[in-house]
Amino acid sequence: MRSTTALLFPLQRLLLELQGYLYARDCSVPCFTLEFEHYRHPVSRVTIGLCAPARDALQLLALARERLHALQLPAPVSALRLQALEFTLPQIVQQDLFGSDARPLQSLQRLLDRLHARLGPGSLQSLQLQADYRPERSSRCIAPDPARMSSSPQAAAPDEHTPARPCWLLPEPRCIEAPSAPLLRGSERIESGWWDQGDVRRDYYIARSDEGAQLWVFRDRRDGRWYLQGLWA
Repeated sequence: MRSTTALLFPLQRLLLELQGYLYARDCSVPCFTLEFEHYRHPVSRVTIGLCAPARDALQLLALARERLHALQLPAPVSALRLQALEFTLPQIVQQDLFGSDARPLQSLQRLLDRLHARLGPGSLQSLQLQADYRPERSSRCIAPDPARMSSSPQAAAPDEHTPARPCWLLPEPRCIEAPSAPLLRGSERIESGWWDQGDVRRDYYIARSDEGAQLWVFRDRRDGRWYLQGLWA
């Protein structure tokens, strides 16, 4: 068979058997692999990962359907195999009396799993803060963790003494001409990174562009040049 849609029926039976196996042993899988055999062609493999271990056949089938929708097979499929090599304890979210706390987390996990299955590995990322004063090194991209995202405490509202930070930072600071209009706010001095060969010595300001946008700029204290670091929408 060439149509990946036609593979969903035998795949559903395999996933139901996997579900029975997992429930009987009280375990879950963080990922599973589909292997497609072809006549006179190498075996095609697709690995589907999950944000949190699961064992529900309908949930796994929905992820497989998303992945198979965009899959191009080199030849008709003569055999289909389901393989799961890693097993773990089931992730059971403790519910309150009304079960309201668990539903958002489970919904988020399933949404991320579907997006990951549709867009492919490495397509989803979240930001994690790092203890570094340099703006370009104050965060890093990591794989999304629904439990951490759901349980993160609300950030405190900044007071008047908290330095302003734009949501949009440029990949690299861009050299610009010195601002001609009066600066709106500043300066904030950042001196850091001398220990890892990434030494910075900067005075940061908030400036306004000719179009009225607020810009986050700094003057490099080593060479006196001005740079654009970020901006507000």
